[in-house]
Amino acid sequence: MLLRHSRVEWALSPPSNSGRGRDETNKKLGTPKRMRQGRNGRPKRRTRSPTGGSANTGGVSYEGYVAAYFAVQILAESAASDRWRYSSEIVLTSIQCQTDHPTDDILLGASHGGRLFLQAKSALNAGTGKNSGLPSVVDQFVRQFLCEPAADEAMNPWKRRFDPAVDRLVMAIGSRSSFSIKQDLRVIVQRVREQLPGQPLLDAAKNLREHRLLASLLRLVQRSWTASANRNPSDPDLRLFLCSIEVREFAVEPNQTGESLALSLLKTDVLVNDLRADSAWNALVMKALEAATNQSGADRKALEQVLAKAQIPIKAARSYRADIEAIQMYTRSTISWLEDFSRIDTGTEIIKIDRPSGAVLSRSIIAGHTIVVGLPGAGKSGSMHDAAERLVADGKDVVFIAADRSNAATSTGLDQEFRIGRPLLEVLDNWPGDSVRYFFIDALVLLCHKT
Repeated sequence: MLLRHSRVEWALSPPSNSGRGRDETNKKLGTPKRMRQGRNGRPKRRTRSPTGGSANTGGVSYEGYVAAYFAVQILAESAASDRWRYSSEIVLTSIQCQTDHPTDDILLGASHGGRLFLQAKSALNAGTGKNSGLPSVVDQFVRQFLCEPAADEAMNPWKRRFDPAVDRLVMAIGSRSSFSIKQDLRVIVQRVREQLPGQPLLDAAKNLREHRLLASLLRLVQRSWTASANRNPSDPDLRLFLCSIEVREFAVEPNQTGESLALSLLKTDVLVNDLRADSAWNALVMKALEAATNQSGADRKALEQVLAKAQIPIKAARSYRADIEAIQMYTRSTISWLEDFSRIDTGTEIIKIDRPSGAVLSRSIIAGHTIVVGLPGAGKSGSMHDAAERLVADGKDVVFIAADRSNAATSTGLDQEFRIGRPLLEVLDNWPGDSVRYFFIDALVLLCHKT
């Protein structure tokens, strides 16, 4: 018997943003116009805006490039421990753009349930005036930190209260941000996390420039906190809030180091053909722009479909590679074991049986689900062996089970026989490449009796 397994694509989409119209979103992020491209296939650089916020490049904002950078991280299942103080096995799993959270630019989901709320600024400085971006960022962070979910959203993992143990408030800043933000502020919040019990908060600043920056930051926090909570923050409140902030530079615009890192990661961990890295990056940038415009998002599988739609072959996800390789090894062993059913060994020579039914069976398999029936010895196993070999030779994905050499009586037993750590159907759902899997079961009746 042969079955075809089709992958299901899905994407995460946050609730609609009742407070923001489509026009405002488009104004902030640029509309999804066709990107102008240079000779290397990358977007052409346009004149940058003189101040912080969006630095549009061929219709794409800095925020769009940051989102694409994290899309690569999700596809590669890169460890999130180095930047976000998570344990080494934690990876980023999903991304949402232009959400309805107080901190609304980008929301990243982690495999342990943690959330990273990003404000993306291409050029942020430490000023506190009306035209500075820092007061707005701090205000959004405070409101996110204090936000209480509505009664009907209490069980929604994306809407729960901010948890400093696993959630992060991230200033994602571009290379044109001031030294006070890129270096001083980053070091200050790091020192706050490392302070001893009872140590004054202001000790986190070590020179006059840092003292001024920390004092300005605390005034902004206190102002937003009072406006949101109708009370002044306590010292423990301030300490816990500052410990939740991460300041990280992402130089991800065209020809910058972050773009180069993303392209390198695509080549080494994601793509089958590293020559398609530029095309993959452009596809992900456009997906980020689309997600921002539509206020939607994607998980790893949905991002894989973006590349599949662009006809860019990818490797198996890191977390599924061992299981896929185990299934492939099992299948090769099974096909090899069935080879004797497709030939006759006379003792002096091997005679290959060329059955007319083979071509018919191959066409039927490609067309859809197929059940092969016949009397014992009619050549069913030999024909299925030949059909499977043809598909493997054509680069198709094949899984083959021969019931008369299998001891599995349950799906769990089958997983153990394959020597895989995840359920078989889950592994098939995360198998890269063509959406069709060719699943052979020889001696199906025997397998039914066992189960």
